[in-house]
Amino acid sequence: MFRLRELRKEKGLSQSQVATFLGCNQTAIGKYERGQLEPNFFALKKLADYFECSVDYLIGREDDLGIVKIVDSNNSLNAKERELVDNYRKLNALEQDAIMLQTKALANKK
Repeated sequence: MFRLRELRKEKGLSQSQVATFLGCNQTAIGKYERGQLEPNFFALKKLADYFECSVDYLIGREDDLGIVKIVDSNNSLNAKERELVDNYRKLNALEQDAIMLQTKALANKK
């Protein structure tokens, strides 16, 4: 994956965080970044959606990131939830981890 490392670093994400997002291990992400392993279609699509780029941009087939609008086919997010996700994506990796811990604690509070 030609641009995974570049996009990951732009978002301030670790390989481990990307691996958790994809549901794989950190070793696989490292191999993707070094070109030693190719992700399957599901992983490519999920990464392209997350980084808001086309699969072609992600794999280096095009240089124009373009504007990619992610459409939630289930329309499951309301306006507040979309805002929360948008704001979360603007945070660096450490801030995202802090938010995740806090939301987990709040969700498990009885």
